[in-house]
Amino acid sequence: MIATIYKSDKILELLLRLGGVDLSLIEKGKLRAYDLALHYRNEFAIGQLIVYEDRCRKKGFINES
Repeated sequence: MIATIYKSDKILELLLRLGGVDLSLIEKGKLRAYDLALHYRNEFAIGQLIVYEDRCRKKGFINES
């Protein structure tokens, strides 16, 4: 979430590559990393998080229920 807010694209990319991102985490304002990327208009993070979430779904790491 911090990498998304501060547009630390290289850090976010590294975390995503290493699988160190939990897309279900919610911060105090009830926002997820994707929501923060939208709020802070971080286009790189938006795109990367969409791809990462899709990859996780295809591998069965994210339940649809």
